[in-house]
Amino acid sequence: MVFSGIPAIIYFLISFAVIVSFWIEHHDIFERAPEKVSGTFLWVNTALLATICLLPFGLEFFTANPTDYLTVGVYAGLMAIATLVLGALARLADGHWSPIHFVQAGVFLLAIPLADVAGSWCLLVWVLVAPIQRIRFLRRTSPDH
Repeated sequence: MVFSGIPAIIYFLISFAVIVSFWIEHHDIFERAPEKVSGTFLWVNTALLATICLLPFGLEFFTANPTDYLTVGVYAGLMAIATLVLGALARLADGHWSPIHFVQAGVFLLAIPLADVAGSWCLLVWVLVAPIQRIRFLRRTSPDH
């Protein structure tokens, strides 16, 4: 099926790439986490997994009407929440907040006003998450950190 010129598979691939980046960072967080994690850490991890489990429903809701502010808002909001919860989990693992999580959440939310201008192409702004993720990785692995 095609939605305003973009095949649904493109939406799926974008979402899949984002979820893969969440999974990779989640794996990395657990490598940095203390041997004995707190109850708070486990609850935040559970919140992250619950949010990620909601993403397919957000995608289905979005593909029903990909140019509507509400559907874009729900889906982009879920992505932004997952990013911020992932940031909170990273904070619990290594003791500091990365402002890049807030930037990534902002990139997800940027799709909402773009829905009016770009229509169903608004999710393509999410490809900016990959270079932001790379910056975060490079900053964390630099000798200064």
